Amino acid sequence: MEKKTYLFELATRHYELDSFYHINNTNYFRYIEEARVQMMGEQKFPVDLVRSSNTMTLLTRLDGFFRSQVRHPETLVIESRQREVRKVRGVLRQVIRRKSDSTVCFEADAHWAYVNGPGGSKSDAVKFASIFGAMADNAIEPFSEISFPERTRIIDKANNNKIVKVNIEVRPYELDAYQHVNNAVYSNYFEFGRWKLFEFTDSLRKRLKDLGLNIILYRSTIEFIKPSLVFEKLTLRNMYVEISAAKIITYHELSGKRNELKSRVRAEVCVINSFGKPVRIPAEILESLRPYIIS
Repeated sequence: MEKKTYLFELATRHYELDSFYHINNTNYFRYIEEARVQMMGEQKFPVDLVRSSNTMTLLTRLDGFFRSQVRHPETLVIESRQREVRKVRGVLRQVIRRKSDSTVCFEADAHWAYVNGPGGSKSDAVKFASIFGAMADNAIEPFSEISFPERTRIIDKANNNKIVKVNIEVRPYELDAYQHVNNAVYSNYFEFGRWKLFEFTDSLRKRLKDLGLNIILYRSTIEFIKPSLVFEKLTLRNMYVEISAAKIITYHELSGKRNELKSRVRAEVCVINSFGKPVRIPAEILESLRPYIIS
Protein backbone atom coordinates (compact mmCIF):
# COMPACT_ATOMS: atom_id res chain seq x y z
CA MET A 1 0.00 0.00 0.00
CA GLU A 2 1.31 3.45 -0.90
CA LYS A 3 2.57 5.49 2.03
CA LYS A 4 0.24 8.46 2.47
CA THR A 5 1.49 12.04 2.75
CA TYR A 6 -1.07 14.58 3.93
CA LEU A 7 -0.76 18.14 2.64
CA PHE A 8 -2.03 21.30 4.31
CA GLU A 9 -1.52 24.80 2.93
CA LEU A 10 -1.57 28.10 4.81
CA ALA A 11 -0.52 31.71 4.41
CA THR A 12 1.63 33.53 6.94
CA ARG A 13 0.10 36.48 8.75
CA HIS A 14 1.70 39.81 9.45
CA TYR A 15 1.11 39.65 13.21
CA GLU A 16 3.21 36.47 13.34
CA LEU A 17 6.37 38.41 12.51
CA ASP A 18 8.79 39.09 15.34
CA SER A 19 11.16 41.98 15.96
CA PHE A 20 13.61 40.57 13.38
CA TYR A 21 10.91 40.65 10.69
CA HIS A 22 10.58 36.91 10.23
CA ILE A 23 7.89 34.52 11.44
CA ASN A 24 8.54 33.82 15.11
CA ASN A 25 9.51 30.24 15.87
CA THR A 26 6.54 29.67 18.18
CA ASN A 27 4.16 29.86 15.21
CA TYR A 28 5.63 26.79 13.54
CA PHE A 29 4.28 24.64 16.36
CA ARG A 30 0.80 26.05 15.75
CA TYR A 31 1.12 25.42 12.03
CA ILE A 32 1.95 21.75 12.42
CA GLU A 33 -0.77 21.28 15.05
CA GLU A 34 -3.37 22.60 12.63
CA ALA A 35 -1.97 20.26 9.96
CA ARG A 36 -2.46 17.32 12.35
CA VAL A 37 -6.08 18.35 12.99
CA GLN A 38 -6.74 18.65 9.24
CA MET A 39 -5.13 15.24 8.75
CA MET A 40 -7.57 13.69 11.21
CA GLY A 41 -10.45 15.25 9.27
CA GLU A 42 -9.18 13.75 6.02
CA GLN A 43 -9.02 10.37 7.72
CA LYS A 44 -12.75 10.70 8.55
CA PHE A 45 -12.38 10.95 12.30
CA PRO A 46 -12.30 14.66 13.16
CA VAL A 47 -11.03 15.84 16.50
CA ASP A 48 -14.61 16.45 17.73
CA LEU A 49 -15.39 12.75 17.25
CA VAL A 50 -12.32 11.79 19.29
CA ARG A 51 -13.30 14.16 22.08
CA SER A 52 -16.95 13.03 22.15
CA SER A 53 -15.78 9.41 22.53
CA ASN A 54 -13.97 10.41 25.75
CA THR A 55 -10.64 9.73 24.09
CA MET A 56 -7.70 12.12 23.92
CA THR A 57 -4.91 12.56 21.44
CA LEU A 58 -1.75 13.78 23.16
CA LEU A 59 1.71 14.89 22.22
CA THR A 60 4.49 13.48 24.36
CA ARG A 61 7.44 15.03 22.54
CA LEU A 62 8.17 17.48 19.73
CA ASP A 63 11.60 17.54 18.11
CA GLY A 64 11.89 20.37 15.60
CA PHE A 65 14.55 21.85 13.34
CA PHE A 66 14.32 25.40 11.99
CA ARG A 67 15.89 25.23 8.54
CA SER A 68 15.08 28.51 6.76
CA GLN A 69 13.52 31.80 7.81
CA VAL A 70 9.94 32.54 6.74
CA ARG A 71 8.59 36.01 6.19
CA HIS A 72 5.32 37.69 5.24
CA PRO A 73 3.56 37.32 2.90
CA GLU A 74 4.40 33.72 2.05
CA THR A 75 2.42 30.55 1.43
CA LEU A 76 3.56 27.37 3.14
CA VAL A 77 2.79 23.71 2.50
CA ILE A 78 2.93 21.28 5.42
CA GLU A 79 3.59 17.62 4.67
CA SER A 80 2.64 15.04 7.32
CA ARG A 81 3.63 11.37 7.12
CA GLN A 82 3.77 8.68 9.78
CA ARG A 83 7.31 7.54 10.52
CA GLU A 84 6.67 4.97 13.24
CA VAL A 85 3.58 3.35 14.75
CA ARG A 86 3.01 1.17 17.79
CA LYS A 87 -0.24 0.12 19.43
CA VAL A 88 -1.55 3.49 20.65
CA ARG A 89 1.40 5.73 19.88
CA GLY A 90 3.68 6.71 17.07
CA VAL A 91 5.82 9.38 15.44
CA LEU A 92 4.58 11.74 12.74
CA ARG A 93 7.16 13.46 10.53
CA GLN A 94 5.99 16.96 9.57
CA VAL A 95 7.79 19.17 7.08
CA ILE A 96 6.98 22.81 6.28
CA ARG A 97 8.02 23.98 2.81
CA ARG A 98 7.87 27.35 1.12
CA LYS A 99 5.38 26.87 -1.71
CA SER A 100 7.18 29.15 -4.17
CA ASP A 101 10.43 27.14 -4.29
CA SER A 102 9.84 24.02 -2.10
CA THR A 103 12.55 25.10 0.36
CA VAL A 104 12.33 23.19 3.65
CA CYS A 105 11.73 25.79 6.36
CA PHE A 106 10.98 23.53 9.31
CA GLU A 107 10.74 19.83 10.04
CA ALA A 108 9.68 18.01 13.16
CA ASP A 109 8.89 14.64 14.66
CA ALA A 110 5.65 14.78 16.62
CA HIS A 111 5.48 11.88 19.09
CA TRP A 112 1.78 11.21 19.65
CA ALA A 113 -0.40 8.93 21.74
CA TYR A 114 -4.10 8.15 22.10
CA VAL A 115 -5.46 7.55 25.60
CA ASN A 116 -8.94 6.94 26.93
CA GLY A 117 -10.30 9.58 29.27
CA PRO A 118 -12.55 9.05 32.33
CA GLY A 119 -15.35 6.76 31.21
CA GLY A 120 -13.78 6.32 27.80
CA SER A 121 -13.07 3.04 26.12
CA LYS A 122 -9.54 1.74 25.59
CA SER A 123 -10.77 0.12 22.39
CA ASP A 124 -11.61 3.57 21.01
CA ALA A 125 -8.08 4.75 21.73
CA VAL A 126 -6.68 1.70 19.92
CA LYS A 127 -9.04 2.23 16.97
CA PHE A 128 -8.25 5.93 16.55
CA ALA A 129 -4.52 5.27 16.85
CA SER A 130 -4.68 2.59 14.17
CA ILE A 131 -6.39 5.03 11.79
CA PHE A 132 -4.11 7.97 12.57
CA GLY A 133 -1.01 5.80 12.32
CA ALA A 134 -1.97 4.01 9.13
CA MET A 135 0.66 3.40 6.45
CA ALA A 136 3.79 4.24 8.43
CA ASP A 137 6.89 4.78 6.35
CA ASN A 138 9.72 3.05 8.19
CA ALA A 139 12.19 4.27 5.57
CA ILE A 140 12.08 7.81 7.02
CA GLU A 141 15.31 8.36 8.92
CA PRO A 142 14.86 9.40 12.57
CA PHE A 143 16.56 12.52 13.84
CA SER A 144 19.69 12.23 15.94
CA GLU A 145 18.97 11.47 19.58
CA ILE A 146 19.46 14.09 22.27
CA SER A 147 19.71 13.76 26.03
CA PHE A 148 18.38 16.01 28.76
CA PRO A 149 20.37 17.06 31.84
CA GLU A 150 19.84 15.10 35.03
CA ARG A 151 16.94 16.64 36.86
CA THR A 152 18.35 16.16 40.36
CA ARG A 153 21.35 18.24 39.36
CA ILE A 154 19.09 21.07 38.18
CA ILE A 155 16.99 21.11 41.35
CA ASP A 156 20.11 21.02 43.51
CA LYS A 157 21.41 24.11 41.73
CA ALA A 158 18.05 25.88 41.53
CA ASN A 159 19.06 28.65 43.90
CA ASN A 160 22.49 29.45 42.52
CA ASN A 161 23.40 32.35 40.25
CA LYS A 162 23.48 30.24 37.07
CA ILE A 163 19.73 29.63 36.82
CA VAL A 164 17.14 32.21 35.86
CA LYS A 165 13.74 31.53 37.40
CA VAL A 166 10.49 32.88 35.93
CA ASN A 167 7.09 32.59 37.61
CA ILE A 168 4.12 31.83 35.35
CA GLU A 169 0.39 31.62 36.01
CA VAL A 170 -1.67 29.71 33.45
CA ARG A 171 -4.21 31.98 31.74
CA PRO A 172 -7.64 30.80 30.53
CA TYR A 173 -6.95 31.60 26.86
CA GLU A 174 -3.96 29.23 26.89
CA LEU A 175 -6.20 26.19 27.37
CA ASP A 176 -7.38 23.93 24.58
CA ALA A 177 -10.56 21.88 24.24
CA TYR A 178 -9.24 19.36 26.76
CA GLN A 179 -9.06 22.12 29.41
CA HIS A 180 -5.29 22.02 29.80
CA VAL A 181 -2.52 24.18 28.36
CA ASN A 182 -2.20 23.57 24.64
CA ASN A 183 1.12 22.06 23.56
CA ALA A 184 1.94 25.02 21.31
CA VAL A 185 1.70 27.41 24.28
CA TYR A 186 4.70 25.78 25.96
CA SER A 187 6.89 27.10 23.14
CA ASN A 188 5.82 30.62 24.18
CA TYR A 189 6.82 29.93 27.77
CA PHE A 190 10.20 28.58 26.73
CA GLU A 191 10.80 31.40 24.25
CA PHE A 192 10.28 33.92 27.05
CA GLY A 193 12.62 31.89 29.25
CA ARG A 194 15.38 32.09 26.63
CA TRP A 195 14.99 35.86 26.35
CA LYS A 196 15.20 36.21 30.12
CA LEU A 197 18.30 34.04 30.17
CA PHE A 198 19.99 36.05 27.41
CA GLU A 199 19.11 39.29 29.19
CA PHE A 200 20.44 37.92 32.48
CA THR A 201 23.87 37.28 30.95
CA ASP A 202 24.77 40.90 30.28
CA SER A 203 22.16 41.50 27.57
CA LEU A 204 23.52 38.86 25.18
CA ARG A 205 21.15 39.82 22.38
CA LYS A 206 22.15 43.49 22.51
CA ARG A 207 25.86 42.66 22.53
CA LEU A 208 25.44 40.49 19.45
CA LYS A 209 23.30 43.12 17.74
CA ASP A 210 26.03 45.70 18.29
CA LEU A 211 28.33 43.34 16.35
CA GLY A 212 25.84 43.06 13.49
CA LEU A 213 24.84 39.55 14.56
CA ASN A 214 21.62 37.88 15.62
CA ILE A 215 20.86 34.78 17.67
CA ILE A 216 18.30 32.32 16.31
CA LEU A 217 16.77 29.03 17.38
CA TYR A 218 17.98 26.05 15.35
CA ARG A 219 16.64 22.98 17.18
CA SER A 220 14.01 22.61 19.89
CA THR A 221 13.17 19.32 21.61
CA ILE A 222 10.19 19.56 23.96
CA GLU A 223 8.90 16.84 26.24
CA PHE A 224 5.30 17.09 27.50
CA ILE A 225 5.09 15.25 30.80
CA LYS A 226 2.05 16.38 32.82
CA PRO A 227 -0.83 18.74 31.97
CA SER A 228 -0.97 22.30 33.30
CA LEU A 229 -4.36 23.68 34.32
CA VAL A 230 -5.96 27.11 34.48
CA PHE A 231 -4.55 29.50 37.11
CA GLU A 232 -1.93 26.95 38.07
CA LYS A 233 1.28 28.60 39.26
CA LEU A 234 4.37 27.31 37.49
CA THR A 235 8.10 27.88 37.80
CA LEU A 236 10.29 28.02 34.72
CA ARG A 237 14.02 27.43 35.26
CA ASN A 238 16.33 28.53 32.44
CA MET A 239 20.04 27.78 32.08
CA TYR A 240 23.00 27.24 29.74
CA VAL A 241 24.26 23.66 29.51
CA GLU A 242 26.75 23.77 26.63
CA ILE A 243 28.54 26.34 24.46
CA SER A 244 30.87 26.18 21.47
CA ALA A 245 31.89 28.36 18.57
CA ALA A 246 29.05 26.84 16.52
CA LYS A 247 26.13 26.86 18.95
CA ILE A 248 24.77 27.50 22.42
CA ILE A 249 22.57 24.90 24.10
CA THR A 250 20.06 26.00 26.72
CA TYR A 251 17.79 23.93 28.94
CA HIS A 252 14.42 25.01 30.31
CA GLU A 253 12.33 23.16 32.86
CA LEU A 254 8.73 23.95 33.76
CA SER A 255 7.42 22.64 37.06
CA GLY A 256 4.39 22.99 39.29
CA LYS A 257 4.06 22.86 43.04
CA ARG A 258 6.46 20.57 44.88
CA ASN A 259 8.69 20.66 41.77
CA GLU A 260 6.35 18.39 39.82
CA LEU A 261 7.79 18.36 36.29
CA LYS A 262 5.33 19.55 33.63
CA SER A 263 7.46 20.03 30.54
CA ARG A 264 11.05 20.65 29.51
CA VAL A 265 12.99 21.67 26.44
CA ARG A 266 16.53 21.46 25.17
CA ALA A 267 17.17 24.28 22.72
CA GLU A 268 20.08 24.79 20.32
CA VAL A 269 20.71 28.32 19.09
CA CYS A 270 23.25 29.65 16.63
CA VAL A 271 24.44 33.07 15.52
CA ILE A 272 23.85 34.52 12.05
CA ASN A 273 25.17 37.60 10.28
CA SER A 274 23.17 40.32 8.52
CA PHE A 275 22.83 38.06 5.45
CA GLY A 276 21.23 35.30 7.51
CA LYS A 277 24.28 33.03 7.30
CA PRO A 278 25.53 31.10 10.36
CA VAL A 279 28.85 32.37 11.72
CA ARG A 280 31.18 31.43 14.55
CA ILE A 281 30.24 32.89 17.90
CA PRO A 282 32.79 35.55 18.89
CA ALA A 283 35.33 34.31 21.43
CA GLU A 284 34.64 37.18 23.82
CA ILE A 285 30.95 36.20 23.91
CA LEU A 286 31.78 32.57 24.65
CA GLU A 287 34.16 33.51 27.45
CA SER A 288 31.57 35.74 29.05
CA LEU A 289 29.05 32.86 29.10
CA ARG A 290 31.36 30.14 30.50
CA PRO A 291 30.78 31.09 34.16
CA TYR A 292 27.07 30.43 33.70
CA ILE A 293 27.31 26.88 32.33
CA ILE A 294 25.62 24.29 34.54
CA SER A 295 28.19 21.56 35.16
